[in-house]
Amino acid sequence: MPRRDSLNRSRCRAGRTRQQAVHSPKPIRGGPYAQSARIVFPVSGTDDRLHPKSAVFGAFIAARYVAHSERLLESQGRIEDRLGERQLAIQLQADGSVTIRDRESGESFTPTRLFWFAWLAFHSDTEIRDTGGD
Repeated sequence: MPRRDSLNRSRCRAGRTRQQAVHSPKPIRGGPYAQSARIVFPVSGTDDRLHPKSAVFGAFIAARYVAHSERLLESQGRIEDRLGERQLAIQLQADGSVTIRDRESGESFTPTRLFWFAWLAFHSDTEIRDTGGD
């Protein structure tokens, strides 16, 4: 088994050492991971309603999956939504977290923040809420 320090000095494809690549502010081969549509491992399906790496806040509410895009919440701050019979208030907090509350019952739901492709891999029948922008 190679020693740990030899792994850190091994060369990556861009010709830099692994340590330089990990700690370098410059992107390797075509841009930062989050901006690229490339997914480095196989996923079961795709959906072009959002860029694969758009951040979404997903939840299971009223026996349905729903995902609210981060850009929608950043542009609006607070939105009201209807899912089945539930009237929901979704709020982006100052710390970046999101709260979802049923406006009538006060019940709260904890959303999960994931890239769109990752949420979709587990919940292909999800409803999406987004700004409709690029």
